[in-house]
Amino acid sequence: MRNTLRYFHKADEYFSAHDKEELTFTKENYEYMSAALLAQRRQMMLLGGGAILLLLLLLAVLLIGRKLRRSRKEQAEVSAVLEETIQEMGQPTSDDRLPQVSEREKEILELLTKGYTTPQIADCLGLSPETVKWYRKKLLVKFDVANTAELTSTVKDMGLI
Repeated sequence: MRNTLRYFHKADEYFSAHDKEELTFTKENYEYMSAALLAQRRQMMLLGGGAILLLLLLLAVLLIGRKLRRSRKEQAEVSAVLEETIQEMGQPTSDDRLPQVSEREKEILELLTKGYTTPQIADCLGLSPETVKWYRKKLLVKFDVANTAELTSTVKDMGLI
């Protein structure tokens, strides 16, 4: 582009100084300038296309990175839940009526008794809503109750919270 502008300036200087001379090479000059401009236009289009492809690639990398972080978090949650379940399965059952409650279950029970919803509990504890739902179902089964209201009432009556 810079060369083309320089050529135009030189041509302008020449033709302003020689305005009465007959222009014999005008057609050749025009064809040369047209070819130069066309080549530069192609280069600019290639550069623009390359920039767009680079941006799309960067966006894809960012999206993949976000998905990997999310899956790692979910994997950590699943691992923690599985480890807790395995520990509970290895514990002997006691004859007293109090079910064994893990620390995570106690945290969830406390938030449930305060009236928190599943998404709010998930935000507070850094878990996914699906993991909190799983814990809630597990607690309903442990305490043999039908719903969250009955669960919170039973937990309070037992003195766990």
